[in-house]
Amino acid sequence: MIIRAPRQEGEYPDRDLDCQEAIEKAFLAQTAIAGAAFIDLKRVRSAITADAVSAGWSDVDVESAVSELARCYALKVARINNDDFSTAAAVARSIMRL
Repeated sequence: MIIRAPRQEGEYPDRDLDCQEAIEKAFLAQTAIAGAAFIDLKRVRSAITADAVSAGWSDVDVESAVSELARCYALKVARINNDDFSTAAAVARSIMRL
C-alpha cells in the first residue's frame, strides 16, 4: 500500500496528525485482515512501518500514529458493540501503554 510522505522534512506543527492520516488506510487494511475486534498491534506496526519509513516517516512517527489509530479503533469497536464506555476507555488506556 502506498503511504504518502510527510509534507516537509523535520518537525512541523501537526506532523503527528499528518502521519496518522498518511498511514490510516494501511492501518484499516491491517485491521480488516485481523477479522476480529482485537488486533495484534505488533503485526500491524511491522506491516506498516517499512512502507512508512520508506515514505519518509520516522519509526517514532509511525509508532505514535499506530498507537493513536489503535486507541480510536478501540473506542469505535466498543461503540459498535454497545459495550460500556468505561471498558472502551480501559482498552484505549492499555493501548497507549504498548
